[in-house]
Amino acid sequence: MSSVCSDEGMPDRVTVWRWIQGDPEFATKYAHAREMQAELYADEIVTIADSEDDPQKARNRIGARQWFASKLRPRVYGDKIEHTGKDGAPLNGATLDAGGVIDGLVALATEHPIAAHPLRKLLQSALERIPVPE
Repeated sequence: MSSVCSDEGMPDRVTVWRWIQGDPEFATKYAHAREMQAELYADEIVTIADSEDDPQKARNRIGARQWFASKLRPRVYGDKIEHTGKDGAPLNGATLDAGGVIDGLVALATEHPIAAHPLRKLLQSALERIPVPE
């Protein structure tokens, strides 16, 4: 979001966060834009693997996109982790707050500089319909 919000004519990050918090329709579109961003990164991985001449550079670029896609869409691109008790027995006891975990991952992902690009169109459309506070 930082790179998009720093462009001329774009709202600042605080304004965008206010829109996300105050406008459920915008928040839904923002979440969808982030999901589409993960798909974009998955598509870029194949392109990089097929076209990058420098293997180390390809590995770094692919790894960054894999990591980020796994944070944006953990159920699709994240590591599959099986939680079991001793000797594979089912866990008994406290449960995780999935909403809190997801909120933390989204917050982490939105701060990463590579995250901003698919948000450009969403932010431009929001600028047309949501007043920017002065």
